Amino acid sequence: MRNRFADEDDTAEAMYSNLSQRPGRAFEKSVFKLLSAGQFRQLARLAAPADRLNQKLMANARKVLSMIRTKREELKDERFDLDPKNPKFVSGRFGSIQPWVQDHSVREPATNTPFGHTTEIKALLLDLARSVGMRNIALSGMYYGDMYTVEEQQLELMALAGTSFDGCFVMCAPAKDTRAAAMRVLRTFAVPNVFLDVTTETNVRFSISLSSIEGMVLDAVHEADGIFHGNFYPPPRNRSDRVPGKAPRGEVYVNLVDLMETLNLTSDGTFQNVDAQGKLEGIFSTWRADWVFQKRVTAILFEEGRGRAISDDYGTVAKWLRDSFPEDQYLILVHAHGGTGLENQAPLRAVEEGANGMWAGFIPQAAQVGHSSSFLFLDHLVYRSNPDVLNTYQLGQAIEVAKQMYKLNFNTNRIPKDCPIWGTAAFKLKHTAFSQNEGWRSRTEKEYACWAKDDTDKIDKLSSDACIIENKNVFLRLVHPSSFETEQSSEFEGWEIAPLVSDTELIGKRVQELGLIDDDQQVVKEVGEKLRELFMALQVAGFRMDYNSRDVLEVLVRVVRGVEDSQKTAQVRERHLGGSHIDVARTLVLGQPEEKNDLLERALEIQEHLYGRSDINAARTLSDIGNAYGALGQPEQQKEVPERAPKIQEKHFGEDHVDVARTFAALANAYGAFGQYEQQMEMLERALPIFEAHFGKDHVEVARTLEKLGRAYGAFGQPEQQKEMLERAFQIKEQHFGGDHVEVARTLADLGDAYDALGQREQQKEVLESALPALEAHFGKDHVALATTLVNLGSAYGALGQREQ
Repeated sequence: MRNRFADEDDTAEAMYSNLSQRPGRAFEKSVFKLLSAGQFRQLARLAAPADRLNQKLMANARKVLSMIRTKREELKDERFDLDPKNPKFVSGRFGSIQPWVQDHSVREPATNTPFGHTTEIKALLLDLARSVGMRNIALSGMYYGDMYTVEEQQLELMALAGTSFDGCFVMCAPAKDTRAAAMRVLRTFAVPNVFLDVTTETNVRFSISLSSIEGMVLDAVHEADGIFHGNFYPPPRNRSDRVPGKAPRGEVYVNLVDLMETLNLTSDGTFQNVDAQGKLEGIFSTWRADWVFQKRVTAILFEEGRGRAISDDYGTVAKWLRDSFPEDQYLILVHAHGGTGLENQAPLRAVEEGANGMWAGFIPQAAQVGHSSSFLFLDHLVYRSNPDVLNTYQLGQAIEVAKQMYKLNFNTNRIPKDCPIWGTAAFKLKHTAFSQNEGWRSRTEKEYACWAKDDTDKIDKLSSDACIIENKNVFLRLVHPSSFETEQSSEFEGWEIAPLVSDTELIGKRVQELGLIDDDQQVVKEVGEKLRELFMALQVAGFRMDYNSRDVLEVLVRVVRGVEDSQKTAQVRERHLGGSHIDVARTLVLGQPEEKNDLLERALEIQEHLYGRSDINAARTLSDIGNAYGALGQPEQQKEVPERAPKIQEKHFGEDHVDVARTFAALANAYGAFGQYEQQMEMLERALPIFEAHFGKDHVEVARTLEKLGRAYGAFGQPEQQKEMLERAFQIKEQHFGGDHVEVARTLADLGDAYDALGQREQQKEVLESALPALEAHFGKDHVALATTLVNLGSAYGALGQREQ
């Protein structure tokens, strides 16, 4: 869709206009309502480099998943045993517990990545989680009220595709208004479980008091119970039969978000807020006495969200909760945020004091500075000789699964070095003394990377192909001198956007920090609110780009503030940076055609002053000036202004770069509008082979260039070449759009002109008859395009002696 609308043509505009009028929740706050077609096109082009890499990484993940399924089929009759190298020391509770993990790989990394999530990313993360044996999965967080988000879109697409919701949870807060969306999707999509996020004091996310949670949670549990009954999910019968490898169904998990803060837990394990402790113990007692709570709630979870707790704090709270929630009836699962460096020790300490496991993503990247990783937790249990881990979870290819999750979330092929087990430094020895293969507590070097040499060669090739795209993106940025100034980030920046979860206050402050808006707090608040809404819509539309970057935010701020603010934005940048700073020039370039020429010419003056008349940024601005004149119907200026641009671009990129071809195409449009068809042909003939090399000979962009070249040949009196170009364009477009599309019909109508000029009346009649239904369906019976085609068809009938037609 993004690529389709990125093309400038009447069909895309008409389709976009139609979508902007569509009713329903999914369209109410969609990009089609929030953006004009031009703005959408601008963002699609801005996102194109990141999207190219994203598409390759997703394709690679699909191939790796296929390889994993093949490997599993090969090994289906083999039993996974502990590596004999692992020591058989006395492991206590670690060696005997069932290894419980609720997987949050589909949700948690979104709290950390500036690229956001799309449904395609979420679907792949779900498949990757299931590939390592996760059967208990937090799928969607319904924390956005009535706003339509990628979280709900994922459920819709899974339902349409027939993807199983087995073992999946929908997450929400328990208050009636905040749980409404979650209860709706439980009912609509028959998701089998729900996860209630319960705060015990008001915070920035939820407005809840300790005194209100007793009834609020019971109300939510009762409502979920009714929905589960309606969806034929009976309550779990014998809880002693539950095992981690079996998907839960009809269950409610209650997560206590801020117990440590409410209890004012001290480092020596004392609850200083004795009053809150007493109230909570009373609430727990009331919950346990409720029949519906007894039959539906199977797990009590807890966390400390800011990364200030140490591992002993988790042990203290786990032990206290176990006194209220017996192990034969309730699981206790924990989640530790990074901050003290003990996040991976914390779940283990909690298990020692009675917890059953953890809830977390498979990889540690999440929240502020990471969280406890379920992969590391399971590895520790393996290390402690737990017999159930490798028979419950399929960890033979877990290292590659972790890498694929990281790549998808952060839109990069570069794996960090410092992640234990799967980081690139984990098994690349710096000294032979560091080897773990022999000696005390030795372990097999690649126990979670069970691949044959052919497999690793294939994975290396996939990675290499993605690296080429990523390196090319980096190179294209580095060839612009301005990037050395605009892409630097201060070590003292205080805000970073994760578009799926960042709150409006943070978003506003990030934009303010970049100097894109004034310090007026009302403006900061309004812009933050509008940007958050736009972030959600863009993710639903599949946009993958760095929402924290100045490049993206600069455009989005201008979108949400309206056209009239373009000069205001430039003024703010001038106050921050000075009137001749390159960032001011970049802001000026964002204007609309009506105001753009003056702004662009200011930008050009700044760029030429800073970098000289041969700078690549100046070339781009020259092209933009030409396009703006074209949009204003001034072909003479459109032609004259950017004629310098190709020479500069050729010098920087080489003669065969796609940016050079785009400038040739823009110049061709100007020459055509001015009736200079020979020059138009020359420009298009130079652009065509570059587009063919860049996009491929069957790409629709090539077809459009062929079509324009065919028209130019026709206008210049060369019908044979006109016919050849248009026949090629027709074949590509028919394959791309289908035979009944208006794009194809227009090409056929043009081809009719070529046949007419060549005196090939039978062929003219055939193509015009083929074009007529699609043109009539698209434009209506009274449109001039249809009238022209009818006149030409009548002429063909007349030449063939078919007077009646």
